[in-house]
Amino acid sequence: MRKANIQEMFAVAAICCAVSVLQLWWHLFIAKSHSSVATTALLIYTSRDIRNGKGFFPIVDLIIPALLLGAVVGSVGRNWPFRGRVLGVSLVSANVVSLTLTYPMFFSEGALWWVGKRYPSIESLFLSLCEVIVLAAFGCLLGSATFGKKNPE
Repeated sequence: MRKANIQEMFAVAAICCAVSVLQLWWHLFIAKSHSSVATTALLIYTSRDIRNGKGFFPIVDLIIPALLLGAVVGSVGRNWPFRGRVLGVSLVSANVVSLTLTYPMFFSEGALWWVGKRYPSIESLFLSLCEVIVLAAFGCLLGSATFGKKNPE
């Protein structure tokens, strides 16, 4: 493996950690802060559509991070072998889904209507992981086509 590939992988890992910290900070902010911005953000985050019952939280918790991190993998890893990009997409997707298990810890019990009394089942986590992998793979394609630069090697 080239030295440049290893440095690129560390760059992706660093960006993934930065996004994770930002996600954790966001949830801590809207759960614990009593400012008007946090209260409004919490109302939007916990709201759901009256007609179909779907909430806003998957956009913030899953969709945006998956697309963003997938685009990072695609743009930074454009010259990686295919299996390297698949591994990168899989790891950032697992990171996004595993973070969703930590968010309820910041909120009082019953504040998040989609969180039950127990942890989510293995089936629902696997389904979430599959959905996030598809989103991250799409982000990877967009990132590699839009932002990635070919090395002149």
